[in-house]
Amino acid sequence: MLRAASFVCLDAPFVALTWQALFAHVFATPLSAVARAALFFTTWGIYLLDRLADAASVRPGMPMSGRQRFARAHRRLGIAVLALVAAIDLAMIARLSVALLVAGAAVGVVCATYLTVNRRVDRTWRWIPMKELCIGGLFALGTVAALVPSIRTAGFVPSVALFGALCATNCAVIAVWERGLDLQQGKPSLATQTQLARHVPWILIGLAASACASIWTGVPLAIAAPVAISALALAALHAVHRSVPPDERTALADLVLLVPLLELVLR
Repeated sequence: MLRAASFVCLDAPFVALTWQALFAHVFATPLSAVARAALFFTTWGIYLLDRLADAASVRPGMPMSGRQRFARAHRRLGIAVLALVAAIDLAMIARLSVALLVAGAAVGVVCATYLTVNRRVDRTWRWIPMKELCIGGLFALGTVAALVPSIRTAGFVPSVALFGALCATNCAVIAVWERGLDLQQGKPSLATQTQLARHVPWILIGLAASACASIWTGVPLAIAAPVAISALALAALHAVHRSVPPDERTALADLVLLVPLLELVLR
């Protein structure tokens, strides 16, 4: 089930929806069903587009991940689903308030810039190995974009920064696991351009510790705790990642980001 969700790019939108719900609950900000749906379909559409483009960029004869093979084998269906998702997303976006449209458009422009750089001038990541950091930051900003016009609480910004650090670290760890494949495909990443692999356990432990310490900087415990737990769960997964099939461990890496579901269910 997890592997299937990862193959069709449904893991990312569910993670975004979960953290959006958590931020809305913690900062007492009401969210309409339309705003939630807009986030879900926007995230799904972006990841579908990126996955299809990624699979198409792999030259024939090169090794591919299971996700890439699936996207290439079902390219026509993927494009059809992407068109449907985009149509639904536009219908949802059209019903948003002006304030939410402005916030979403700002993040959208940055996302479009990232996708253009990633697909057209990906050598940029060889000069500036920050691809995974950009993905994590954009994911966090997109997740909370609908909340920005309504929240004035001091702890909101450091909370988003902490969540962004978790997302970026998640992407970086996956890049470490897939370093060999990226080298074979000639694709730059933070893992191929730096010696990140040897520091992963300490980075994850440091993130968990930083999350705990962030409580004293105004980050609510309800945000800091799931970040810390997710980081430690990712550290545990990294410790055994060589014994887990590649696509399954990537799906599991996204699963650990769903920790807030427990908090939302038990509240």
